[in-house]
Parts: sequence; structure tokens; C-alpha cells
Amino acid sequence: MKTCTKCGQLKSPEEFHRYPWKDGRRPDCKACRSAYSKARQERIGSTHFTARRHGTSASEYRDILAIQNGVCAICGTAPRSRPLAIDHDHETDRLRGLLCARCNGALGMMKDDPALLRRAAFYLEFWRKGWDACQAIAWQETYR
Repeated sequence: MKTCTKCGQLKSPEEFHRYPWKDGRRPDCKACRSAYSKARQERIGSTHFTARRHGTSASEYRDILAIQNGVCAICGTAPRSRPLAIDHDHETDRLRGLLCARCNGALGMMKDDPALLRRAAFYLEFWRKGWDACQAIAWQETYR
């Protein structure tokens, strides 16, 4: 049995989330943790941590989200389970916009390189249009 640090009730260990704590469980029970998380999310919004991490306030995040009509700046999809990520230039740390996890990850994997992104787009267009290899090579030589 374990006592919850929030409600003070004595409960079984299964009523506490697993956590790298002394006894392997969180100090607050699942019910208290859930109530705390819901109240915190209502109080400061789910975007607070993400915004703070990038030097942006939660209100600035909400303003940008409103400007983007609540959708990803690239693909236009609305967030489902997670808030949109704050996209920023890694060299200047300047905020560029809000992106879904897929678009944010894609930019990162393409090293934020516009030339590499254009080549990737060409690659997809090449196969969709059914161009032959000579046309592809000629085009890529132009844009390298």
C-alpha cells in the first residue's frame, strides 16, 4: 500500500503510474495526476511548454495559431493529439511558423535545405509523370 501525496489516501500500488521513483511509482495517484493534468491544461493551455522551450509565450503561440487558422503551415492539417510544433531556423533561432509533427520531422530530415527539398519533390514528380531517365538526369544537373 502507498499513500498519495495529493489526496493523502492509502491506495494499492496499481493505482499509481510507473515512474523512476524510489519505489517505481509516482508519488501521486492516477486519479490525482489526471485531475492535476486536466486543470493545468485548462489553466495554461497545452502549448505552454512547447512555446516556453522556444522563447515564445503561450499567447504568442495562440496568436500564430490563429493567423494560420489552426492548421499546419505546410500541409494544412489541424492538430489531432499533439499541439503543432514551433518551427524555427536552427541557425538564427528565428521562429518560422507552426507545423504538424510529420512536416516538422520532414524538414528536419531534409536538413532544412531548400535545394534538397526541391530535389525530393522532383523525384516524386518524375515518377508520377513517367519521365524517362534522360529527362531526370538533365533536370537534376540544372538544379544541383
